[in-house]
Amino acid sequence: MQQTRFNEPATGRANHLALVTGATGSQGGATTHALLAAGHRVRVLARDPNAPKALALASQGAGIAGGEFDHTANFTRFDRANIELAAEALTMEEIASALSRGTRKPISARLVTPEQAVAAGLFAGWVRSQEWINEVGYRADIASLSAHGIPLTSFAQWIERHVREILIEH
Repeated sequence: MQQTRFNEPATGRANHLALVTGATGSQGGATTHALLAAGHRVRVLARDPNAPKALALASQGAGIAGGEFDHTANFTRFDRANIELAAEALTMEEIASALSRGTRKPISARLVTPEQAVAAGLFAGWVRSQEWINEVGYRADIASLSAHGIPLTSFAQWIERHVREILIEH
């Protein structure tokens, strides 16, 4: 059902998210393509999120939400819900290992100090946010997501789906 890939727009519209219904049809499809081309994040409502047209939209950057207007339970289950989305809690070593397996290229995780990261050119604010995550952690109750009926994509599945887009420089 829920695909988690979105385009990050270069136009500064990162907070704009459009929901398109009928996106696998002619008018909705044209609307979805135009929004994506303009740099907007797009989520489409599809009866069958695994249908070829829905998967094609997902590969172009649209998020896919499964459901139908006739079934109000598709929407009310999220009413005022604070839902944390995470499929796995992975260490950097596990991420590197999964990327190595998926891309068939040697990838390793290297720990650096915050000072080394900033000196290497990383944005200091991002480095500090990563320090916070390492200290406090991002605590998502992954098991609770099943109560919302949200199918999760593992990192390995995501890599398999997007392996051609992953660029590894050596």
